[in-house]
Amino acid sequence: MVTAAPVGTRRLPRLFTISTNVGIYGGVVEMVWKQPPSAEYQRALAARRRAAGRCPRCGAERDHSDRKLCARCRAYSTAQDRKRGVGWLKDDGICYRCKTRPADGGYKSCAQCRDGLIARHAPAALEYRRRLRAAVLAHYGPACRCCGEAEPAFLAIDHVNGGGNAHRRAIRSTAGGSFYGWLQRNGYPDGFQVLCHNCNLAKQFYGACPHQDAGYHLH
Repeated sequence: MVTAAPVGTRRLPRLFTISTNVGIYGGVVEMVWKQPPSAEYQRALAARRRAAGRCPRCGAERDHSDRKLCARCRAYSTAQDRKRGVGWLKDDGICYRCKTRPADGGYKSCAQCRDGLIARHAPAALEYRRRLRAAVLAHYGPACRCCGEAEPAFLAIDHVNGGGNAHRRAIRSTAGGSFYGWLQRNGYPDGFQVLCHNCNLAKQFYGACPHQDAGYHLH
């Protein structure tokens, strides 16, 4: 008669079964792997252990009623967090990069590590953004559609029919680089044009640029 293990015992699941196939040349022992317990089973088991006042992970007695895990599982979790180097650092307010200096400014890292990270990656990030912006401007036109200004530093991407702020909020674009990346990933869709900053602001404020006739809408 097979009886179920008590709730408080630590019972590991069987991950494989052993079968023997007998043939002409003798027996062959095979190890057939089984599927691990499902997530629903593990959650139900943890709930039963928790209701019984035991550790939800191993089912052992808890040494403190206000702790969710037993001492052994707490020590194991702390060791894993220290091995990963993230969880315990956040709790202790230590920089997760150097693991020595305190984190400051509301960040998970210290100022020295943040400055070093920016110094290492800023040149490559600026070069990537420059190439991305150049590709987008080259596709929609190398010069302003209104006045013909061709200096790249003076150019911007304009929504032909307006609604740029709402569109950027919809695609969660908060900076020019992310908007240029969205245009490139979506195959340079229609409805955009190149304008210089002066013509772009004039269109926003007055509905049309002074370079055009009164009431003229850019397209």
